[in-house]
Amino acid sequence: LNLMNPSVVIVGMPGLRWTDVTPEATPHLWEMLDRSSIGQMSTRSARSRTCPADGWVQIGTGNRARYPIPDDPVEGSCQPLPPMTSSGGDGARVERWDAVVAENADLAFDAVPGLLGQTLSDELGSDAGCTAASGPGSGLGAADREGWVDQWTPDPISLTRQAVRTCPLLVVGMPPPSAERRLGELAGVDGVVGAVDAMRAPGSLMLVLGVSDLADERA
Repeated sequence: LNLMNPSVVIVGMPGLRWTDVTPEATPHLWEMLDRSSIGQMSTRSARSRTCPADGWVQIGTGNRARYPIPDDPVEGSCQPLPPMTSSGGDGARVERWDAVVAENADLAFDAVPGLLGQTLSDELGSDAGCTAASGPGSGLGAADREGWVDQWTPDPISLTRQAVRTCPLLVVGMPPPSAERRLGELAGVDGVVGAVDAMRAPGSLMLVLGVSDLADERA
């Protein structure tokens, strides 16, 4: 990443697998394979099973981390992804952010929630170092150490060229697919990937990630 002209776009989908990527179901992703570097991503979190919320926290920490379990958990289920609270302007804060920080404070992995967004802001300054997020879970990956993102778009379908290019970091979250992995669900993420790819700045870096296990999978 060139800090003189940075632009990174992350599109994440919990449970996304290589077997999901086919010319018929995901034509945009399939076409990107011919012009991209590819690899297998480990989603292992600070738990034996990586739920979607855990995976999104790890995007922002760069280390093994986890999202807090609710006070009244349903056995075998994953934690719900947290909503975002609007600042009254363009930004928003991840709800339960203080609980996320406390959950990781005493773990052995030295994970710092919000490190990615905070580092970007510190390196580029408050004017240039903004972060943007769109879609479920994305705020956990893009937030600074106080849990804030500067530009929040609830639905990735609503992203515009300006929204995609305003900040040097944009994190886009897609809903996890069902266990049946219906073609419409995969087509949805493929459509967002294609639209964001077409709108992002020339020379920017785009990452498409499977950020976690599926919510209904067992370790």
